Amino acid sequence: MSSGHKKLLLDLVEEDQLSVLMGGRNLNPLSDDVGIWNQFEVVDGSEPGDVVGVRRIADGPDGKVFTPADMEALPNYMIKDAPGQEEQKTN
Repeated sequence: MSSGHKKLLLDLVEEDQLSVLMGGRNLNPLSDDVGIWNQFEVVDGSEPGDVVGVRRIADGPDGKVFTPADMEALPNYMIKDAPGQEEQKTN
């Protein structure tokens, strides 16, 4: 790895989560698919009106589901005057 990249990566990722191939301490092979994404599950339904989204597995079946509507409600500062930005600027 070239100089400087490891420090930048470690600003974004815990060293024990970063593969040894990239200068970290995680010894798991990349083929083991180890990562935070394994802590979530996709929630979908077969009936009209069923909730669809992503839920943290540890929260159980009654946990909060992050839906596409939740995603749309997040501020997007790359879009001038995007809906929802007004509320975020005043907080």
